[in-house]
Amino acid sequence: SGIVEHNKSIFNMEIIKIAFEVQKKLESQSIAFDFVYKNNTPLIVEISYAFSMGYVYDSCDGFWDDQLRWNDTNVNPQYFIIEDVVRSINNK
Repeated sequence: SGIVEHNKSIFNMEIIKIAFEVQKKLESQSIAFDFVYKNNTPLIVEISYAFSMGYVYDSCDGFWDDQLRWNDTNVNPQYFIIEDVVRSINNK
C-alpha cells in the first residue's frame, strides 16, 4: 500500500507476539509480515524474506526484541543481519 507508520502505540502487542512466534517456527533471520483483522482476529496475509531499504526503516524510532521489549534506538536492518551472521560464525 505504501502506507508506512512508525508510531509504536498503534501496534497491537498480540501482532508483535504472533510475528515473533512465527519467525521462530520458520527459523528465519529476516522476515516481514503483513497482517489484517478479520472479526477482530489478526491474520497473516503475506510473509516476505525481503524488505525495502531506506525510507521505511531509516526513520523508525526503535524496535521490539524477541522478549517483546521496546528498544528505543536507530534501526538499521542491514547492520542487524550482518551482526547476526558474524555472531553465528563466532559461536561455532
